[in-house]
Amino acid sequence: METRKTLAQKLNYFQQSPVRGQLEPPDGTTGDRRFLQCTDIPNELKVLLPSRTSVLYGNLLKIELDELKKGSHANWERIREIRHLKERMLRKCERLARGSMPERPAGQILTLYAPPEFRLREMERWLKHHAESTSEAPAGYS
Repeated sequence: METRKTLAQKLNYFQQSPVRGQLEPPDGTTGDRRFLQCTDIPNELKVLLPSRTSVLYGNLLKIELDELKKGSHANWERIREIRHLKERMLRKCERLARGSMPERPAGQILTLYAPPEFRLREMERWLKHHAESTSEAPAGYS
C-alpha cells in the first residue's frame, strides 16, 4: 500500500513536463522558428512553429516556470490556466498532424511545419491580459 508521501512524489505538480509541450532550443537553421514537442516520446511528433507563435509560447513556458518556482505559494489558478493553454496548443498541433497524414501508423516519427498564420488567439489574449495586469510587455507584442 502506498503512502501519501509516495503518491506526492509520483504526482509532482511543481515541475513542467520533461518532453511534451516543450520548445526545442533554437538551432540556427530555422531562424526564430522553434520546434514544439507534442508527445511524451521525444521527436515522435514535433511541429515547427512560426516565429511569433514560438516567442509567445516560450513566454508562456517562462511564466509557468516562474510560478512553479514559488512552490507552495504558487498561484494555482494561473498554473491551471497556463496548462490549459499549453494543452490547447498541443491539440491544435495534433489536428494539424491528423490533417496532413490521416492514416499515420502508431509510433511513426513525424515532423511538421506549421503555416505562417498558425497561432492560438486564446494564448495571445491571455498573455496580453497578463502583461497588462503585471505592467510588463512580453516579447512578441508591440
